[in-house]
Amino acid sequence: MSSEAAVKEQQKVRIVVVHNGVPFELEVSDHAAVQSVFSRAMEHFGTTGQANYALFTEQNAEINLQQSLRDAGITDAQRLVLRPREVRSGVKS
Repeated sequence: MSSEAAVKEQQKVRIVVVHNGVPFELEVSDHAAVQSVFSRAMEHFGTTGQANYALFTEQNAEINLQQSLRDAGITDAQRLVLRPREVRSGVKS
């Protein structure tokens, strides 16, 4: 496959990341790593020093930051949620 064909296969996707009800829209290649979207959202919302944050789908599924947007199933105009992960206690019941 030529590099020209590879570029044509890449699609731009518009994603809306929501944090505390505030939307942040960005456009990236569907081959970009989810980590890049996560980093841009963390910087935009000023949460860069927060440890326990992650990106979630609107159905509350955590998204693997190491995947590309395409591999993670993220499509154009999709809304993602930036929030802390649930705290899980180490206590067994």
